[in-house]
Amino acid sequence: MARILVIDDSSSSRLLLKGMLTRLGHEVVEAPDGVEGLKQLSAQWPIALVLLDWHMDKMDGPAFLNAARADQTAGRVPVVMVTAESNPQLVRDAILLGLSGYILKPFNKEAVQERLAALIVAG
Repeated sequence: MARILVIDDSSSSRLLLKGMLTRLGHEVVEAPDGVEGLKQLSAQWPIALVLLDWHMDKMDGPAFLNAARADQTAGRVPVVMVTAESNPQLVRDAILLGLSGYILKPFNKEAVQERLAALIVAG
């Protein structure tokens, strides 16, 4: 169906998301941080959606989002934070950077599937 980039420093979170997404028929590309995520976003183009953790070493989620939004092509890709970060001010700041959606950890398959359906069809 779609190629989805999962950026998360937790290998178990990446594995869980990859399992859910592949069962839904999607192709998954993985990255352990924002730096590698930017490389994969370019190397694996086209990417239909990015699922992004907030807190990571090297480059965190908001820094990745800011860098991705600065790119003319990649800047149009929907980006969804999948994170335990629930501080309303931080979430608002990420939305102002161009965040497309938010999934709070711990998540379930239904939450992921619902967000994907809304963004992949609309995106």
